[in-house]
Amino acid sequence: MASPVVTVQSTTSSKFTSYLEQLENFKSKSLWHQLTLKLLETVQDDEFKGEETAMNLYNTYIKDMEAKLNLLQLMEIVYYLIQQLETPKALELLQTVEKKLLKNEEALALCKVLQGALLLEKMGDAKKAKELLDEVEVLLDNTRFTVSSKIHGRYYKLASKWYMTHSDHVNYYSAALKYLGCVDVDSLVLGEQQDIAIALIVAALLGEKLYNLGELMYHPIMSVLKTKTAPRAWVFELLKAVNNGDLSVVGILKSYWSQIPDLEAKHHIIEEKTKLLCIVQMCVPHFNLPLADISKKTFTPLPEVELLLMRAMAHELLRGRINQSDGFVHVTWVRPRALDNKELKVMISQLDDWCSNIKEAENHLAQNAKDIIEL
Repeated sequence: MASPVVTVQSTTSSKFTSYLEQLENFKSKSLWHQLTLKLLETVQDDEFKGEETAMNLYNTYIKDMEAKLNLLQLMEIVYYLIQQLETPKALELLQTVEKKLLKNEEALALCKVLQGALLLEKMGDAKKAKELLDEVEVLLDNTRFTVSSKIHGRYYKLASKWYMTHSDHVNYYSAALKYLGCVDVDSLVLGEQQDIAIALIVAALLGEKLYNLGELMYHPIMSVLKTKTAPRAWVFELLKAVNNGDLSVVGILKSYWSQIPDLEAKHHIIEEKTKLLCIVQMCVPHFNLPLADISKKTFTPLPEVELLLMRAMAHELLRGRINQSDGFVHVTWVRPRALDNKELKVMISQLDDWCSNIKEAENHLAQNAKDIIEL
């Protein structure tokens, strides 16, 4: 009966046969580190394909030597192996390997993430996938070591997909940004960049208490939507309009954003958020705002402006006092947020005015100090 290694060799090219000969050499000499590196190189080769090849490689060079290999690198090897397997067999292999990873929290976390990805994306079992996500979160929180950004990246990628399937916009927004923080954005294919950028914008527009949209506008992932020739560039324009509190532009773009079911179904959230951010924008040059001006800018009936201001205060976008009898609101604080160049110029101008007033007060005091002292 032919050995597994012969079965593999009989179905591969001379290049792949060379890989296997080197693996056999490292195995015979117990050079486990070199064997691990060569296995990683082998499974990433374009010629490595087929379920039989994958399982024979596992049974020949991995199964009985797992404890001697670097367990985190072992999981990277297994990741490439399962790409060649049908989902049930891939899941079975991961569950088999998991039992041997209990002493390595990083490798165990990666194994659970890979299982969760199969369950969610291939089998549609969101419940079990969430259970695994929760287990990984505990592992990552409790680990005493610095966990590889690759593991965090895969965890946040899976978590973001889970939250997306459940329309949990706030948690998706957080998980997706953390995922992007673990990877090089430029390493992602253009289509994936565009999908993530659009999904982030939708989450930011619909997510409760997500108001610092400027933070997202200047994220590197948005570069794929900033050019007017980019597919769905209008999504970025919508984000910019909502952040600027520009209800007119939001209305103009409605024929586009109504094509996205989530945005169409929750259009009232977009309109409400735009109105609240419009008030915040009005606070940049002035802190005493006439209620009539707010009514005009936000297209809100004057009797309802006070309620709109109360909602802005409830969301901690600003603090202040409403004087309904005089028809003004005095704003004492505005939530810190990312500013664009225009807003920065306004703030610079205000600081220049403030510095000038301080200088005038200083000169006045210097000129009249003698009179003050004599008094």
